Amino acid sequence: MARVIEDAAPKRRSTRAGVGGDADAQSPRVALESTVGDLLRARDVSEVLGVAVRCALKLLSTHISFAMLLDADARFLKLEASVGHRTPTFTTIIRPVQAITAVGTGQPVQSSDFLNDSRLDHDPATDDIIRKEGMRTVLAVPMQARGRMLGALYVGHREPRHFPAADVELLMTLADQVAAALAKALHQAELAAQLDQVTKTLRRTEAENALLSSADDVRHAVLARSRDQDGVSPVAVALAESLERPVLVTDWKLGPIVQTPGKAGSASNVNMTFLNRTESREAMAECNERHAPVRAGREWRVAPIEAGRDLLGYLWVGPSPGGDDRGALVDMVMDRVASIVALKLFTKGDAERRQLGDFIYELLAERPPDFRVLEARAAGIWTSSREPHRPVVLSIGGPGDQWGSRLEASRRLVAAVRPNDFATVYGRHLLLFVNPTSRPHVESALAEIGAVLEHNHLTMSAVVGSTCHNLTEVREATLAALRLHDLLGANRVLWGEGLEALTHLFEAGQAERLESLCRAALAPLGRRERLMDALHAYYEAGGNKADAARRLSVHVNTLRQRLERAEQLLGGPVDESIRAVPLRIALLVRQVRAGRP
Repeated sequence: MARVIEDAAPKRRSTRAGVGGDADAQSPRVALESTVGDLLRARDVSEVLGVAVRCALKLLSTHISFAMLLDADARFLKLEASVGHRTPTFTTIIRPVQAITAVGTGQPVQSSDFLNDSRLDHDPATDDIIRKEGMRTVLAVPMQARGRMLGALYVGHREPRHFPAADVELLMTLADQVAAALAKALHQAELAAQLDQVTKTLRRTEAENALLSSADDVRHAVLARSRDQDGVSPVAVALAESLERPVLVTDWKLGPIVQTPGKAGSASNVNMTFLNRTESREAMAECNERHAPVRAGREWRVAPIEAGRDLLGYLWVGPSPGGDDRGALVDMVMDRVASIVALKLFTKGDAERRQLGDFIYELLAERPPDFRVLEARAAGIWTSSREPHRPVVLSIGGPGDQWGSRLEASRRLVAAVRPNDFATVYGRHLLLFVNPTSRPHVESALAEIGAVLEHNHLTMSAVVGSTCHNLTEVREATLAALRLHDLLGANRVLWGEGLEALTHLFEAGQAERLESLCRAALAPLGRRERLMDALHAYYEAGGNKADAARRLSVHVNTLRQRLERAEQLLGGPVDESIRAVPLRIALLVRQVRAGRP
């Protein structure tokens, strides 16, 4: 910012200012001694620099005095104190540290014509501010303490002026005193900042410990209640009483499991309408993503109830009657109690799952069971066991190769969608007994199940068995549906009614043999789909050509022509049993594999 002094640097006296008996030195000495006292009394950096610039202005009788300090990275100088300036922008100076400056060289530098001195390192922004201020002359001395560069002390004049060596020495002496006071003030400020940080940390830690203690008290109260009583209800009641807030536990579809008010005398039921609000749905999505409690609107909070990767439901905590938020405590408590609720839900669901699994394996065992014993057991675990129903064999697909996890996840989803139906895992299949049994009802149930599975990135195919009225029929129809699934596979939904005979002709492991029969029977027809459709409609209509034509929505003469063409290719009448039996089987397999009715 200024040029290096061309005069030989003055020889530094060991005692700096204040030493010497001449009368001219008495005034500066007195001023410096007074300044040292002011510096010692200064309480912070701002006061130290204020004393420094006022003393420098007085000692050297200049128009302007200012001080600049280095930033933490020692890359920039920022003006921190100034006296005598006229323009408001002067106090905004921030300039990079360059080579030919007091800070860059560690030596005093000055210039009698700063703006026009080509030997200096110029910063355009700083030059513009100096120009507006009208400053011509600049003298700068470094401020260093304990080997550390702190900044520089400057004096300026609006007219050309050369400062003699004595003035430079005087300003350097002042800068040394200022640097010592500045280092002390900076150290005190650093200690004060550290103390403030430690105090804040201590207070925050104390607050967190208080929260943890309160949250643990609630958790212990909930655990004590849950040990004495089974189920989710005791957990929800204990939580509601401890927080004095309403508590709601729902399944993952928002079906209420438990709802309880927060205080005695409160309304017995929680208003459930808030679950349908947009902010509640958004909060559910957020808590699922974060796996933590979040705010749901202005009054409620929600946390996911999870067991590993499985979402079991949601824990909701409502507002305090007194309007006390205590959000941090409520979130901490919910985070701790959600695992207890999950354990209760999972334990209950796991017991039900084992009961259903044991029942189905005993029902479908190779040796027929005692149906009277099973009837009694079925009544306890399956609410509609005495009503007509259809067995449905579901095959579940999805990402990854963890088919066991897919099946269990699917079982939970299906059980939630169809709570009154029997649903359990059997081998690599999911078995479902559906009621009512009419085809429209079953198709509606399968559509609902398919939608839920698809939402969870799972797919399904199904074989639907015939209507059953007792466990003996359930056993036969379910085993037939399982064999059909293995024999024919399933393209979305396969209705097995009427196809049971195939399972007697072919074992489940003989799918290739069935495939060979079908290929041989249909080979003469080539790929003539219309001829195959005509033959299938004809057989389904019991040989009635008019009925078969209506099934295909064609004229009866068109059907007759197609049948005649098929007989030409097959080498004989299609009604002859030796030709009709393999054709009938092959066409039936073709239809069910294509997913056609």
